[in-house]
Amino acid sequence: MVPLGDSAVIVKFGEQVDPETHQKVRVLSDYLEQHPVEGLVEYIPAFTSITVFYDLTRLVRQDSPQKNAQDDFDPYHSAVKVIEDILVHLNEAASDEPRLVE
Repeated sequence: MVPLGDSAVIVKFGEQVDPETHQKVRVLSDYLEQHPVEGLVEYIPAFTSITVFYDLTRLVRQDSPQKNAQDDFDPYHSAVKVIEDILVHLNEAASDEPRLVE
């Protein structure tokens, strides 16, 4: 995972376009669509990665309600932790057939 600006993270599943890599993208994309996560506001799937945009203020509340602006809060690492927790529990076989968009 790599940061994209101050409010997004790119989740890379590989460097080459192949069915296995794209299946991983689809599984995460499907999960995020079906199970919205507080603080993750938008995602953009591609062939080998998915870009996840997050809301800094919602991630602060999710991380710890006691934190305030002066604390050492890192929204990027908080978003990465949320995404990693999702990835641990995903089952790649759970994805439906591909969607056809015309």
